[in-house]
Amino acid sequence: MKCAQCRGVIEGDRTFCPHCGAPLSVLSRLTGSTSRRADRPDPSRAPDPSPRSNPDWSGKVEKVVRDIPAFVRRDSQTTIASGVVAGCIIGAILPGVSWFVGGLIGGFLAYKYTERK
Repeated sequence: MKCAQCRGVIEGDRTFCPHCGAPLSVLSRLTGSTSRRADRPDPSRAPDPSPRSNPDWSGKVEKVVRDIPAFVRRDSQTTIASGVVAGCIIGAILPGVSWFVGGLIGGFLAYKYTERK
């Protein structure tokens, strides 16, 4: 096996090159005994003539964002679970508040919201 940095020959199972001291990756040590060749495209094979489709992501994202409020208010379990998740995220972002406390507060607020309806 050869070192990728100094191209010195390395014999045995080593983690560092004895010539330059560069660390050797585990993958290069595992595949070092086999001969590697670069994967080159076969010139005899024609490229794929079909055009690659580019989906309209903005329309899909807009539809998903538009459907979020209806999903959250679908039933009381989904509303409370969404409140807990939102509270956990807000609690993790705010300094001095743990995600657990944020989840509890979000769950209680969502519960009170479902009682009001």
